[in-house]
Amino acid sequence: MTLARQLPFRSTTAPILAAFTLSLAMTGTAQAAAAGARNSDAASSAGSLITYLTREHDGYAHYSDVTIPPAPEAINGNQIYWDIEAEDGTHAEKLGAHIRFMADALEQGAYPRNWDKFFVIDAAMHAYVHTDVSVDGRRVQILKEADNSCAYAVIKAHAEVVSSEFFATGDTSTDHSSVADAIIASAECSGFRDYLEAEVAEHWEPR
Repeated sequence: MTLARQLPFRSTTAPILAAFTLSLAMTGTAQAAAAGARNSDAASSAGSLITYLTREHDGYAHYSDVTIPPAPEAINGNQIYWDIEAEDGTHAEKLGAHIRFMADALEQGAYPRNWDKFFVIDAAMHAYVHTDVSVDGRRVQILKEADNSCAYAVIKAHAEVVSSEFFATGDTSTDHSSVADAIIASAECSGFRDYLEAEVAEHWEPR
């Protein structure tokens, strides 16, 4: 799957900015808490740009309407699409680099921000999510595709978190553990419930 191949097949879309009942980005995934062998402290110091991005959060806007923060779009029934305009090429490159870095960290088994139960299940479902990132000048396009309905519930909630908190305010401090509870209990995740509960039991380090 490549971004270039997927984008022409987008269905009619609408930004999913409403406050979430399940809640959904990239919000603070690099803000790790110390938590043993699989935490992300090492990953965060090695290449995460979360400090820069939170400080510069207002340097990003929705590509088709630069008066609002970046807005995710739910498309094709299993994808989340972002079309972002950065204030300059440096901001665009840093955002793209951070997304790629975090995808690699999750691929290697990191559990960033593991004091928040939601980000524990976000990491746990990473194997079922595919991420493409394209940076062209000031434009950053991101496509996340879920392999199943549970993974899709997770990436939708993640996108809402990123949009309503990270891009809107630069906040990465809110605990969304109640969102994780709702997702785990949902019909979409019935087949993954035991797995997710086991992941939470092993990796969640509440503050």
